[in-house]
Amino acid sequence: MCEGPLTRKETLIKTFSEARENEKKFIGVVFELPDHPGRELIINSTKNFDMKEEYYRNNYDDELCNTRNSEVKIINFFAFNRMEELSQLDLNYRSV
Repeated sequence: MCEGPLTRKETLIKTFSEARENEKKFIGVVFELPDHPGRELIINSTKNFDMKEEYYRNNYDDELCNTRNSEVKIINFFAFNRMEELSQLDLNYRSV
């Protein structure tokens, strides 16, 4: 049986799993928020991975729009180890 491509939400959940497996220290999540001119970056540390993964599972749809306010959207996410790596990221990128 062939499986189709992952949803954006499944890709986010996979990012948490792979971050644990690869011992990444942080997961960054970029949000688009109503009435905010720029993006918001939230950095989750390893100790919070389980709690934040569960929160995103329960509060965001398959396209990573918040289920209570569809104007709140996760537009990108990534695992990393050092804060210096943030300077190399494009916060405007919309992840698959």
